[in-house]
Amino acid sequence: MHDTAVFLLTHQWTESVAYRFARLWREVSPRADCFVLLHDDQGEVTQRWRAFLKSMDAEHALSLFRPEALAGELGFALYGSEGVLGNTHLPLASAMLRGPWRHCWQIESDVEYRGAWSEFLQAFDASKADLLASHPFRFHDWPSWRWWTSLSVPVGKALDKRAMVKAFLPVFRISRPLLDAVLQAHREGWSGHFEVLMPTVAAVRGLVVEDLRSSHASYVGDSQDPLPILPLLSTMRWRPEISLREFTGRARGALLFHPVKQNWAFDADGVRRWPEPAQRPPS
Repeated sequence: MHDTAVFLLTHQWTESVAYRFARLWREVSPRADCFVLLHDDQGEVTQRWRAFLKSMDAEHALSLFRPEALAGELGFALYGSEGVLGNTHLPLASAMLRGPWRHCWQIESDVEYRGAWSEFLQAFDASKADLLASHPFRFHDWPSWRWWTSLSVPVGKALDKRAMVKAFLPVFRISRPLLDAVLQAHREGWSGHFEVLMPTVAAVRGLVVEDLRSSHASYVGDSQDPLPILPLLSTMRWRPEISLREFTGRARGALLFHPVKQNWAFDADGVRRWPEPAQRPPS
């Protein structure tokens, strides 16, 4: 067992997502433990993942969670009424508590990397950051961001807006000290969207939040929200979706892209494509 683990978070089965995991597992297994972090539908999706992982001789790489069980496992209520949405760190937190890892990466299944995952991980070996993520900002840098107001702290405590930090978290690395701090904050009564809660807890507790670009040119562009001008849009963004044309043609070198919703995946030999599902799984 390694001191780092990598989890691909998904709730769905498609050929492209399965292929992404197979590549991730192949490229990072020599240096990190690697898992599918799967929302257990107790049905077809879980069955297909079990069969796929068995074909890879990687049955051990399946880590299941059920959103309705997380509150009981972790000892506090989830934020909002949308289950894992807004609480996307909690399946990883539950899994991380069961392992010995110093750091864990979470990669959402609609992230694609135009490079080798082994080299991506290696680029951060020397980083002492407790949270590595894209687009970290303090409140005064982006006061209109949608999720600031979701954050609440325990009754009787105050939080200065100058201490508030956000990040974009389709890909992130968390340390064991930050995991412990976040879980303790939840149990004390902190609540809010995880993209503001996690980095703010890190800042308040004196832990380090670092941009993925500080150690490696991981993505280009500065806007994570929709804009009509492509060069201003980040390759790591909320919307619009990443097209295959943008993925293959934008900038050069190894870059992260999100969100990739179509049924294609990257490998060193190029891009593989599959027919689109008759009904696309929900995001």
